[in-house]
Formats: sequence, structure tokens, C-alpha cells
Amino acid sequence: MSLVKKWYQLTLGEKAIICIIFSLFLPFYFSLLAMALLIIVLACKKQLMPCFREIKGAWGIVPFVFLNALVSLYYHNGLGFGCSIAIFLVFSVILYYQRHVSNSLFELIMEIMIFMSIFCALYGLIEYHGVLKGMGIEKFEIMIFDLPKDRLNSVFFNANYYAMMIEFFCLMAYYKLLKHPVWQRCLYYLFVIGLNLFVLYLTACRTAWPSLCAGIFVLTLLSRNKKLIAAVFVIGVIFAIVFLSIPDLFPRADNIADYYESRQLIWKISMENIAKHPLFGEGPLTYNMIWSWYPGGFETQHAHSLYIDPFLSHGLVGVVLIAPYFIARVKDLMGMIKSQDHFLLVGLVLGTITTTLCHGFLDYTVFFVQTGFTFLLIIGSMSAFKQSKNEPVGSSFQEGEE
Repeated sequence: MSLVKKWYQLTLGEKAIICIIFSLFLPFYFSLLAMALLIIVLACKKQLMPCFREIKGAWGIVPFVFLNALVSLYYHNGLGFGCSIAIFLVFSVILYYQRHVSNSLFELIMEIMIFMSIFCALYGLIEYHGVLKGMGIEKFEIMIFDLPKDRLNSVFFNANYYAMMIEFFCLMAYYKLLKHPVWQRCLYYLFVIGLNLFVLYLTACRTAWPSLCAGIFVLTLLSRNKKLIAAVFVIGVIFAIVFLSIPDLFPRADNIADYYESRQLIWKISMENIAKHPLFGEGPLTYNMIWSWYPGGFETQHAHSLYIDPFLSHGLVGVVLIAPYFIARVKDLMGMIKSQDHFLLVGLVLGTITTTLCHGFLDYTVFFVQTGFTFLLIIGSMSAFKQSKNEPVGSSFQEGEE
């Protein structure tokens, strides 16, 4: 069935969620505007607070946002205050999604995001051609640029954010390929993966490659296809050998040492600042505010580590407040593993988590509107399989709840 036909079969609430999904493929401020509009409607219809009450682990989100907003105001961290509002918007929509998601809605969202990734890639190639033309290069050539302004980012603000979105797109397409092994569909998903890998190369993001490989391997393991597991393992070994033998084939491999040195400096400054503000941090994107206060500070937005920046920005108290939500998702995952059902979804969730954790060693790209929302969307989709949904999304969206 075509996406257009499926659209007409959706309820009003499902259409609202789909509109949010499409907004992810616009600059991030349009995504936030769409989320804000949905939340206003939900609040007016008394649909917002039930989302926070009914989703396990969500009780700490509002205190987390409130704490970050207050801390940001106290330390005059205007960007952090704005991020606090964005965090509330993203989590509110995700909780609404979790409360009402169904198997069919989840699969439709995957199809839409896979399809839209093609347009992101095409737009990125047009952007790349513009960069070449600006340098006086008329013919299309594959060149890797080091300056952020010259690296392909499509609609995702930054090349590294786009690289993480590509990781998610490839995992989604691979998940669908494993789930629907019909040759016509396989060709389509392989084309999408190939196109996205090509533009991933043009983003010049180094961290994405091993992270994506790790996620793909985890998803393959959960497919329980021994031949496929062996094939992917062999391809991974070949990939590693080629990288070690001819590192120049990979983007910006010539300055990996300098890259890691800059990361060490960022982490050193971050750890020093954590020691000064261990409990509450100084609000989201603290590093962007404090880097110049330290001798030889490296200018960037965040601490470039999933394992450091949360403590730097939110402090120990903030991390403790938001942790129950993610602990609840881990429990959901463990429950699905024990039930020995929906192994491909478990693989997609575990693959997404693995990719994000691996990428998080050297970058914090998951802390952005589109990347963060997509990550939460995938891990939150387990709600569709925990229990049968007797109430369609549309009825809940249209009728108020007390």
C-alpha cells in the first residue's frame, strides 16, 4: 500500500505524529515549532500530563527540565535555557508517541524516514556541488573537506549531526530489509543504504563508521541468520584490514592524532569544570559557555562525549533525575528479550543503542533535536509491542481526558 493511501487511513492523532516526523527533515527550528504546536493542542485537550503519568520512568523529566532551566538562568546560560525548553518539547512528543504507538504506525514511520533520507541525500549532494563550485571546481569530484563549513550537512545544521542521522537511516533500512526479504524491497533498501553511505563519506565524519558497523553487527546477530551473521562478520574484518592497511581511503584519517588530542583537551577542561559544579552543572551546552575561561581552551559547543557532557551540563542531580526514563526503557528491552519475540525490533533497538554509545565515546551528536528525537523514537517504539492497543490514537487526541 502506498504512503498516500496509508495517510488517509490514519486517525487525527496519528497524522499529528506523522507531521512531526516530516518536520524532522526541515531545519531544527521548524521541528521545534511543530512540536510546540502539538503540545499546545495536547495541553488544551488535557492530553499532556497523562503522558508523563503513564509512561514508566517519565516522572523525572519535568523536574529535570525545570532544574536545567533554573540553573541556566542562574549562570546566565541563555543557550542552555533554550535547550531546556527544547528538551521538554522533544520528550513531551516522544511520551505522547509512546502512549499511543501501534505496530503499524511504527512501521509506517520507519518507511517514511527511510524514504525521506533519499531527499536528504539528494539535497546534500546539491549542497556538496555548491561547495565544489565555490572552490572553482566545475566537475563533480569526490573530495573530503576538513572545515565544518565545507562539510556536507543536508538539513541537519552540522555534518556530524547528519552523520548520526545517516547511521539511524541505515539501521532502519537494514531492519526493514531483514524483515521483508522480498527481492524488490531488498533492492530498494540496499539502494537507500548505499546512497546514505556515500553521503556519509562526504560528511567526513570518522566516528560514524565504526559506530554504524557495531550497530549493524548487533542487529545482524538478532536476525538469527547464521549465514548472514558470518557474511557480515567477514565484511567487518575486511573493512578493518583495509582501514589499518590503507587509512588514507577513509575521511580525514591523516589528522586522527590531532583530532584525539583536541578531544583530550576538551575532556580535561570539562572534568575540571565538573569538579567545580558537581551537583547541578551550569545548564545544557555548558562547555560552549566556559571553554574560553580556561587557558588554551578549545572552542566547540559541547564536551564531545556522551559520558562526560551530561555530568558537565546537568550535574549529578540532573543525571539522577533523567536516569529513570532510560532505566525503564532498558527494562522494556529486557522484557522483550525474555519473551523471545520481536527479535528484529530488539535488534534495531540494541543496534541503535550500540551505535549511539560507540559514537558517544568521541562525540555528543545525540544531543540535538533531530538526532535525539530519532534515538528516543526508536527506543520508545517498544511500547507498541508491550501490550495490545485497544484505543486508536485518534480517539485519544480528539477527546479530552480528565
